Amino acid sequence: EEEMPQLRPLVLLVKSLLSQRLLNDVYSGGLGSFTVIVMARHFLNTLGARSPGDKENGTNGAPRGKKKKSLTASSPLG
Repeated sequence: EEEMPQLRPLVLLVKSLLSQRLLNDVYSGGLGSFTVIVMARHFLNTLGARSPGDKENGTNGAPRGKKKKSLTASSPLG
């Protein structure tokens, strides 16, 4: 929960919307809790978990926690 504080409210919102539309029962063609959690986690990992300082494309193409290599030309000699 500390890793993704947005996950619980998002899952509860989606589950509530599914319940209102009678789409929360797997055996009747709806989505179960596990599926909702996996989808919400994926959404937050790829789209929704950007920090306010990120550029338009989110993480500038670099995985979280790693710095992107500079694209400036450098001498092979240092």
